[in-house]
Amino acid sequence: YAWDPNLNLVGGYVVLDDLDDDGEFTSSVADNPQTKEILSHQAFFVETIADGPASLTIEESDKSDGSSYLLSRPAKPASVISRLNINLYLINADKSIVMADGLKAEFGSTYTNDVNSQDAIKFSNVNETFGLMRNGKFLAIERRQPLVMDDTLYLRTTKVTQRNYQLVFKPENLSSFGMTAFLVDAYLNKETSLSLDAISTINFTVNSDAASASLDRFKVVFKSYTVLPVTFTGIRAAIQQKDIQVDWSVEQEVNIEKYEL
Repeated sequence: YAWDPNLNLVGGYVVLDDLDDDGEFTSSVADNPQTKEILSHQAFFVETIADGPASLTIEESDKSDGSSYLLSRPAKPASVISRLNINLYLINADKSIVMADGLKAEFGSTYTNDVNSQDAIKFSNVNETFGLMRNGKFLAIERRQPLVMDDTLYLRTTKVTQRNYQLVFKPENLSSFGMTAFLVDAYLNKETSLSLDAISTINFTVNSDAASASLDRFKVVFKSYTVLPVTFTGIRAAIQQKDIQVDWSVEQEVNIEKYEL
């Protein structure tokens, strides 16, 4: 856990870990400049796997001048990690944005759905603190088994104020699961589709209504989808007074419940 003084308005905590010990570190806040290297006089926290006495040893060989070095051990084959990075931004009155915090969810067969040492506990920031809830634990990084239908990420945002915010969703290697994702906003009673191939951006507002600042206002739900054997043979849009009327024709319409525009 390292403190980034440029995060949010007064700084925030960033988690870096190397779960498989391959020298490649994962950051809880995507696009954050903190690397695996701890600078001289930089403070940091380390979480132990279990309670009890612990120690941390830094060897002379662990030191670096900031250059890139090759490690003298066999290289591990590159593994494909599926993850969803979600960043929280402040939207200022002039429409500029400031990164406030971020979280990460990773999916893979070597992970478990239990909260354990594979996950990273969330530290509380001075200002907005954005993480994931699972089994009563507040997490900066959550690692789970590969996605299945109805998997849900429970987002938790604390210390929000009455202002405009932005959520940015950055998926990596998620489209192979054959799922689609939705952001569920309990306050607005609204579901918004999220791309699993590209970045999705959603703005929201916290107002004087206490419910708009609810800790569990948002969650991400994954659902499976099936391409049905329907063929569009024609589509037409026409102005109808102040509205647009859309008409379409299809063939092989089987098991269709509804169309959504």
